[in-house]
Amino acid sequence: MKEKILRLCKHLNMFSLDRIALISQFSIEELEPILQDLIQNGNLILKDGYYIYIEKDSVIKNNKLMYVIDNYPAENTEFLIRCFCAEIPVEKVSKVINLCENRVSIIFKSIREVIYQKQLQECELLISKSSQIPRERTFFNKSFYFYSFKSKYYIADRPLCSLDGRLFSASEAREFCKLYSKIKRKLAHNTMRYYTHFHIAEVIWRNGKNYTQLVNELCNLMNC
Repeated sequence: MKEKILRLCKHLNMFSLDRIALISQFSIEELEPILQDLIQNGNLILKDGYYIYIEKDSVIKNNKLMYVIDNYPAENTEFLIRCFCAEIPVEKVSKVINLCENRVSIIFKSIREVIYQKQLQECELLISKSSQIPRERTFFNKSFYFYSFKSKYYIADRPLCSLDGRLFSASEAREFCKLYSKIKRKLAHNTMRYYTHFHIAEVIWRNGKNYTQLVNELCNLMNC
């Protein structure tokens, strides 16, 4: 029963007790101890009468990154990180490191996914403390949601809170316009329609950082 409720929480993302009781067809008395247990396990946050599902990225992160690290020599891993940070095309990296293009592409996608999951987890924790109305933008006929906290911007592929909370400040809105222009230029190619939120997260992650900062941050993120 607990696993079923957890899957439903993930699907709903944000919900009231009455709503999940209606959908699950379990009584409130049955649900309350399960939801409380999920809060204690870090799967949910309760704020203003709403439960918010927290995406746990630790398993995803470890699986994705250990795949990269464990299957290649340390010098190759560092080289791949540097190539990713320098935005060297996959086909060129493939020729230099003697890996097929598909393998390099999978590794780069995994890196983007970890960047996205890290941002998402941080954003969910911030929203649990201070609700915010996101800026919604559409790419390839799909909506994405942008948040801003302390001059940092975050992307989510779904709304992370209800439609109440604070709006972007005037300065946040101005900076977001600049960032949005960079994102639009990055997503000019149709290949970006797949895993679009990963590519957007990468643009946000790169914004305002030089090459050395990117390499150091990614190496820390990958524990290498």
